[in-house]
Amino acid sequence: MKVRNIVLGVILSLILLSLPVAAQQLITVQLHVGENVLSAPVVLRDGNVLSVLKPLPISDAYGYKHGKWRSYHAAAPDFLHSLKMLELGRGYIVVVDEPCEITFRGLAPSFWAVSLTEGPNLVGWARMYPTTVRDAFDSVWDATGKVMRFDGTDWIDMLEDDIINPGEAYWIYVAWDCEWVVETKRTSSSIRP
Repeated sequence: MKVRNIVLGVILSLILLSLPVAAQQLITVQLHVGENVLSAPVVLRDGNVLSVLKPLPISDAYGYKHGKWRSYHAAAPDFLHSLKMLELGRGYIVVVDEPCEITFRGLAPSFWAVSLTEGPNLVGWARMYPTTVRDAFDSVWDATGKVMRFDGTDWIDMLEDDIINPGEAYWIYVAWDCEWVVETKRTSSSIRP
């Protein structure tokens, strides 16, 4: 019985050692005075808006999910915030009063899925490397009408070969409700820094 338990323990250890281990990732996003668009490209240990945003000189933050705006206003009492969590794969508009930076620490996902609703969706690229618009939205490309990025003053249309970056957010317009699924795979058009 003792030998069997040792053998089972060794087998279990070998199995556990062969499983991929997600490494802690770190990305810092520079914020300028005024509106900024961003996303957390990692699974945050604590995605609570109060934990992530409150220490920064932020006046307002907005998220858009399933056709509804959610907001955080620094001057308002905590219980009035409808934006509670920063979620993987979602994008946010953050208004800051002075230049600062936000650092996201967490685990890089090997897979994620974000439900998109017909019309506009504010999303973020949850990978630690840039890629093309076409590759990023491959799983929903048939439903995709257009993708837009913020250039610091306005939203502009993107082409399928344009580059999207980790830590940034984008509007994607889809023709029907669908699931945006991203798995770990590199394609020939993915770009590594």
